[in-house]
Amino acid sequence: MDHMLEGLLRNNVVEMQYFKLGFFPTRALLTLNPDFIEEKGALSNVEVDAFVSGYDVLRKKVVTLNNQEEVLSTNVFNPDAISPMNLYAKDFCADKKMVNDAIADFQSKRLTNVSSVGDVFKLSLKSKAILVDLFMATGNSIKNPDVINEHLEDIYYADPTIRGMTQIRYGFFFAMDYEWESDRQALAFAAKKWLSLIDVYRELFSQSCSERTRKNIENIKYPEIDQFDTYEKIIDYWPYAISPRPPEMLESDLVAVYETAESID
Repeated sequence: MDHMLEGLLRNNVVEMQYFKLGFFPTRALLTLNPDFIEEKGALSNVEVDAFVSGYDVLRKKVVTLNNQEEVLSTNVFNPDAISPMNLYAKDFCADKKMVNDAIADFQSKRLTNVSSVGDVFKLSLKSKAILVDLFMATGNSIKNPDVINEHLEDIYYADPTIRGMTQIRYGFFFAMDYEWESDRQALAFAAKKWLSLIDVYRELFSQSCSERTRKNIENIKYPEIDQFDTYEKIIDYWPYAISPRPPEMLESDLVAVYETAESID
């Protein structure tokens, strides 16, 4: 294991952002210090030969990364402004109460739900797989329930700003990079994918709505696929029964504005 990271993990809790499936960046709060871990024997699965391996206090399991290229960034809890060289020294250890307070602060202020409505972890397996496809561009190829739940967890623990809808994310979801035989075929595929995503939100809205609203959701009738003759029409379609449209599902004009702002920054 990288000796510097190992020292940091033994002395502290380290926020690490790293790539997962589809180069999707997620986060973990890693440590090798048993004083910061509630579960006994939690470090037994640590892989000492990996680039970095430690117990994630968020997921409550060991996270292992084998390559340096998987790591995007590290952030060490250091409220006392201790010299970076001393943070991984053997004679230093972060204060347990301060670390626990930092963990609680991270969980309460820096984590947000994947969806603005409902609980994605209570969705059907099919709907979970669609969300994983949206964020990680899997093409609904994953069928194993444990793997799907693991990836959904990665999406939840990611920086919320990473989950924003962009032209690139919509593009991968619609397979716009695929060499379709015709524009009509491409649009039909994209429309079906979009309607499958709306089905996910129908399920999310139904988790906590009135019986009347639930019936209205069940009675939603989609337009014919051939009516979606542009990508803008696909993205802008949203059934009234599950209104208001969730803010994370940007309309086509807002996606364009977001992309413009990003390029200016």
